[in-house]
Amino acid sequence: MKRLKYLATIAMMVASLNASAQFANVGKSSVSSASTEGWNTIWAEWNPSSFLNDAKDADNQSFTGLSLGYSRAFSVMSSHPLFVEAGLGLQYSFYKESLYEGYDDGDEIFNMFSLKLPVNLIYKFEIPNSSVSIMPFLGLALRFNLSANSKSEYNDGYYASTEKFNLFDKDDMGSSKETWNRFQIGWQIGTKVGIGKNFILGLSYGTDFSEIADDIKVGAGTISLGYAF
Repeated sequence: MKRLKYLATIAMMVASLNASAQFANVGKSSVSSASTEGWNTIWAEWNPSSFLNDAKDADNQSFTGLSLGYSRAFSVMSSHPLFVEAGLGLQYSFYKESLYEGYDDGDEIFNMFSLKLPVNLIYKFEIPNSSVSIMPFLGLALRFNLSANSKSEYNDGYYASTEKFNLFDKDDMGSSKETWNRFQIGWQIGTKVGIGKNFILGLSYGTDFSEIADDIKVGAGTISLGYAF
């Protein structure tokens, strides 16, 4: 997760510097010729993520997210390729790990479905004499968690048991303090690369401002593939 965070930040910085250098070399006419027309994107994402635990001596829990969604980029200025992009997507998050290290008798299984609403500010650099554009962005990541369940399964051949918890249900969690929060808001930074007229690759990282549970926030990386039209 840390590597993806660093890669996203470095990629954005390198992309911005490289694109700026390209435009400086070819003159002001190339900058002004950059398209200010907005676009739509259908995207799929892989989201390697972690529950970041701020409690003392607590470990972070890694999990995987998969997302599908749609976004629309709106032009902000007619004279510069600056855009606001807003989207809506559905994310499925999950992990499975052994309850007892070194043994196969028990597993903890986690599943969560969320609606995600990314809102980004994007500047689009078009590389002269090519069909490639570089789009560094910074934005907010809003998420509404629809459902989240944790299931513990144990079976040693003699005894079997299953416990299932709705993480948003106070009765299941035992108290309102332990119950998870459905709404989250965070930040994200990254870079997208447009290839031709239709394909967009993206890399980003971000963390939550708000907690999903007591002393726990979410840190999420994103590797995305989009189809623009």
